[in-house]
Amino acid sequence: MSESMSLDWTRIGNGLRSGRYNLLLGAGISLDSQSGSPISLHNGNLPSSRQLRDDLSKLLPNIKSESSLHRLYRNMSSDQVRDHITYRFTDCVPGPTANKITEFRWNRIFTLNIDDALENAYRRNSAAMQTPIVVNFMDNFFDAPDRMHVQIIHLHGFSKRHGDGYVFDLKEYAKTISDNNVWGHILGDIIRSEPFFVLGTSLEEPDLAYFVAERDPASERTDRAPSILVEPSPDGGTVTDCKEFALLLYKGSALNFLQVADQNVPNRPSLLDVAHSNLGELATSIADPGTLSLFHSYFESVPAAKQGPTHQAANFALGHEATWSDI
Repeated sequence: MSESMSLDWTRIGNGLRSGRYNLLLGAGISLDSQSGSPISLHNGNLPSSRQLRDDLSKLLPNIKSESSLHRLYRNMSSDQVRDHITYRFTDCVPGPTANKITEFRWNRIFTLNIDDALENAYRRNSAAMQTPIVVNFMDNFFDAPDRMHVQIIHLHGFSKRHGDGYVFDLKEYAKTISDNNVWGHILGDIIRSEPFFVLGTSLEEPDLAYFVAERDPASERTDRAPSILVEPSPDGGTVTDCKEFALLLYKGSALNFLQVADQNVPNRPSLLDVAHSNLGELATSIADPGTLSLFHSYFESVPAAKQGPTHQAANFALGHEATWSDI
């Protein structure tokens, strides 16, 4: 099992500094956040999916206690959904894990959570490196205007968009994908080719397995930052799954992993720092940070001196990123 000392922090650091990592988040990252709505019937820390199922089961004594979360949700009245789901996951007070997430630059954030703790962390944490853009699973595709923003894509619904409903079942979610849920397709495509951290969930979650099944060892390349599953209580099956899905395994909590990443990669430039480094004097002529960020996203300065080859030229033909020597 991969611990922090055995991870290649050079490759991971390159991905973190460049903001190339994506996140796939589960309920575990919100367990240290709290329900903050003054009209919520539930106070204290946000629940795990199992705890939420148990709580809803007590609310519906006429439904079998071992019923799935989806079955319980389907038998709730609209008032019950409002009082015991929407209010519980709205206006949340972000905990240490959500706050720590905001202190890194990410490419995209996909979340299985319906709460707004992460969005609130971005708005309240003065150390946050990006501005969030909320995306719900029913929204049409659009990209972030620049990399100073990060999309938080709610795959199961969002408490602030309760009118869209919630998705608590893999079959139901698969149906939304077949009904042209573009964000499920986006995740399925990029999880095969871009680096990910999987935090706050285990591979035993059926909807997570649905997406990571698209990965295989042949998709891993040494010129790309590695993808990592963070799991506090892995077993032998977790190790086997990680090998099958080409994921490195870190044993620990999401917060612990992010703290270790912070220690190993302490100097993470902001996007404006990177843009100034790339564009040089040209950056000083672009006064608006958003325009500078957008320009930097599409253009790279041509080096003044000729660069020697850094790898075999055949790598470009095999799909590796082109270097200036290739061009």
